[in-house]
Amino acid sequence: GNRLLSEHQESTPIYRQLSETASAGLARYLLTRLSLISAEVFQHEFWLQRMTQTPILGLMGADAMAQRADDVQSDHYHQFVRQFYDEEALWEFFKEYSLLARLLVEEIQTWVSAVGEFLTRLDRDWAALAVAFGGLGEGVGEILAGLSDPHNNGRTVFQVSFASGIRLIYKPHSLAMDGAYHSFVEWTNKHCGLPTLKTPQLLEMGSHGWGEVIDQQPCQSADGVERFYTRLGILIAVMYLLSGADFHYENVIAHGEFPMPVDLEMLLYPPMAPELGESASGEIDAWQQIATVFASSLLPFGNREVGGGVDASY
Repeated sequence: GNRLLSEHQESTPIYRQLSETASAGLARYLLTRLSLISAEVFQHEFWLQRMTQTPILGLMGADAMAQRADDVQSDHYHQFVRQFYDEEALWEFFKEYSLLARLLVEEIQTWVSAVGEFLTRLDRDWAALAVAFGGLGEGVGEILAGLSDPHNNGRTVFQVSFASGIRLIYKPHSLAMDGAYHSFVEWTNKHCGLPTLKTPQLLEMGSHGWGEVIDQQPCQSADGVERFYTRLGILIAVMYLLSGADFHYENVIAHGEFPMPVDLEMLLYPPMAPELGESASGEIDAWQQIATVFASSLLPFGNREVGGGVDASY
C-alpha cells in the first residue's frame, strides 16, 4: 500500500505532507479490504492442510494432549503463512484461485483510484480548509479510512487529523443536502423560540465536501439532560417534517446537550410501499410507521429480522 502511494508522490504533492501514521492508515484500509475478499478462501485452504497434517493425539494424557494440540495448531498456522512467502507457491495458489486473484487486483485498482482522488482533493482544498476551519499546521498526522461502506467505485469516508489538532471528515459526494439542512436549522433556531439545534460546520466543494468531527460528549448537569431530550423531541418533529429516515444510533451523535445527525442521505426520501406478499395487517402496520414519527428511527422500534428483540433506534 505504501509503495502504491509513493507512486503518486510527484503528481500529488500532498503525499509528502502525510506522516508515517497517516500513510499507514491508508495502507491498512487496503489490507482490510483485501482480507475481507480473500479470508474465506485462505480459511478453506488452511482447514484442508490442517486436516491432512494433524497427528493422532488419542494415546496421550488429557493435559498433554491439550498442550500438544495447541502447539500443533500454532505450528500449522505459521507453516501455512510461511509458504506464501515463496513467490512460486503464491503463483500456484492464485492459478488455482484465479477468480480471487482477479478480485484482489480489481480491489487494489479501486483503492488506488479512490485514495488518489481523496489525496488530490485534499491537496487542492488545503487553502480553503485552512480558511474555513482554521490553521491546519504542517501536514497530516493521521488518516482513518473506510468509515462508510464503499460506493461508486470504492469511494468512502475519511477522517483526517491535521498537525494543528483539527480533525475533519471527508465525504466523497455532494454535501448540498447537508448545507440545505444547516440553513433550515438556522432558520428554525431564529424564528421558533425553542431550544436551538446544532449542526456540524461544513465546507461544500460541489463534488465532495468536508465537515468537522463531532465527538460524543456527556451532558454536564441534570438540566442539560432535560434540554437534550427537549432538543431530541424537536429533532424528531424536524425529521417528520422533512421525511427523514435511518437516523438510528450510528447516524446521530449525542454531543453534550445536542443530538446531532451526521448522515443526512435519507432526508426527503420517497416512501416505498411494503413488500408484496405481506398480510393485510402487516401492510397497514408498515404504512402506519412510514406515515408517523417512527419512520425517522429516532424512537424505539424492534428489528423484525432478529425477532423484534433488538432496538436499533437512536
